[in-house]
Amino acid sequence: MRPSLVRAARPATRLLPLVGLAGLALLTACGPTSLEGSLTELLTLHYQTAEVTRTGDTVAVRFYTPRGKGEDLVLAVAANTAGLELAAKTPVDLSEAAPSGQQRGELTRNVLNDPRTTLPGIQIGTLTLDQLPEKTGDTITGKFNVTFVECINFGCGRTVFGSFKGQVP
Repeated sequence: MRPSLVRAARPATRLLPLVGLAGLALLTACGPTSLEGSLTELLTLHYQTAEVTRTGDTVAVRFYTPRGKGEDLVLAVAANTAGLELAAKTPVDLSEAAPSGQQRGELTRNVLNDPRTTLPGIQIGTLTLDQLPEKTGDTITGKFNVTFVECINFGCGRTVFGSFKGQVP
């Protein structure tokens, strides 16, 4: 080798902070792709997209994953907001009764060839939206957490929670 083409090796540690920052930026931009909690022991809760809607007295977050030409509704978290002053960054108590007398929160799912579409009542749970869904295309972030009541049905006593970033359809 000619001496002019040989370079002194630079320590790799000088590049690690840059690689670490780039990796963190990618993770933050992608957002979560799976919900968490003990319900994951019974169900796959991976999703690709999230939608946030507000229709009348209902606000909902729906987590979808593609399946062929369609999609599976991995989980939907809905809150009846009747009688509430819905505000950004203010948790909605999913376990309390709405003015109708029914529980304010409800979690459902619709996955191909899986008959389990409803989940138990909510013992403890909240849904918090960082922004309110106002118009199509808005990006909404937030979080939810739920502990289901103790019972003998599918999902009883389990937990599910997650942070999300979804679009208003």
